Amino acid sequence: MWIVRHHKLTVFFTEENNMLQSVRLSLLPASLPPSYHPFCEIFENYLNGKQVSWPAYNQELLTPFQKLVFAAVVTIPYGETRTYKEVASMIGRPKAYRAVAQALKHNPFPLVIPCHRVVSSNFPQDIGGYTPDPEIKKILLTLEGVLF
Repeated sequence: MWIVRHHKLTVFFTEENNMLQSVRLSLLPASLPPSYHPFCEIFENYLNGKQVSWPAYNQELLTPFQKLVFAAVVTIPYGETRTYKEVASMIGRPKAYRAVAQALKHNPFPLVIPCHRVVSSNFPQDIGGYTPDPEIKKILLTLEGVLF
């Protein structure tokens, strides 16, 4: 496991064969010391407000629907948002917005698959869910310059 810390956020990730296996975000400080891996620089650059090219991630455990949703979500530009309904329309399933939300709830690669950019139709009053903590979603959107 590799760790990147930035202000309030801690990013934990695992990698094998130069491919991300998992990414986890936390508001709690890591009890382990920070570590270095070439991917750390990518996460640090993102957390410092820079646009980055993410490394490949392991898609073997994703369902076909998750792959479809995630492929749409990665096209949402840095600093922009889309609603769950808009993502459902992007994948050709306009009534599947709840299924889109569930797929994003189980996103094993937050940041890489920028599910924080997908918001409620009532945004900014309601940003929508975010696992593990909606506060992280607010931090990430603010970092990207999204206004509330």
